[in-house]
Amino acid sequence: INAEYMGYQQMGSKLIVLGYNIFQCAIWSFVFCWALYLTILQKSIYGPICNDSILLHSLTIAQATQALDVVLALLQLTKTNWGYSLMQIYSRYFIVFGTLYLNRKYSGAPLLILAWSMADAIRFCYYSFTVQGEAPFAVTWLRYSAFIPLYPIGFSHELYSLWEGRDIFASLKPLIESLPIARILTDVRYLYLITAVIAIPLFCMIYWYMITQRKKALSPKEKKHQRTKQILTQNY
Repeated sequence: INAEYMGYQQMGSKLIVLGYNIFQCAIWSFVFCWALYLTILQKSIYGPICNDSILLHSLTIAQATQALDVVLALLQLTKTNWGYSLMQIYSRYFIVFGTLYLNRKYSGAPLLILAWSMADAIRFCYYSFTVQGEAPFAVTWLRYSAFIPLYPIGFSHELYSLWEGRDIFASLKPLIESLPIARILTDVRYLYLITAVIAIPLFCMIYWYMITQRKKALSPKEKKHQRTKQILTQNY
């Protein structure tokens, strides 16, 4: 009975993780397609596409629900490092809600959103396959190759958005002064600097980690070892 219960529990956990990955892959794919459509429409890779409510709301849903990355990691349903995920989600939240929402004229939004959405659509597509077993080589190659240009493009435009939005709260001064925590919020611009300081070493760690993982994932010896391990696991 215990073995049967554990089997159902594992199946339920897999379905939860699979459903989450498929949802994230779908929503980020939509964000990418819609951002690409708006970028083509304005005939420039720089422009205020965040004025579009469909894009902004879709991006908000996609990013807000990524908090589940941390929850699933804490519940040990995924092998994700919850600490890295938490720091990454914090910086993403700050950029979405602290810059893109308040500074909808941000000109670097097209490249930022396109890089984010393409990277995450590929990432969650790969995760969707690995929940069920081994991902196809094409998906694995995309997962461990697309990040090489996408991560630097996304990160550089994150910093650019922080720079453009550094004086955003000046226009909100009357509202800020009326709040009980006015003393803290009057110095909120320092949060932009703090976020940038946190983001730079975090990016370097994640980028280096992905490079080392790429060597392992695309190595013929490692792939052979993984197949052997999978066969042994199935047989025993």
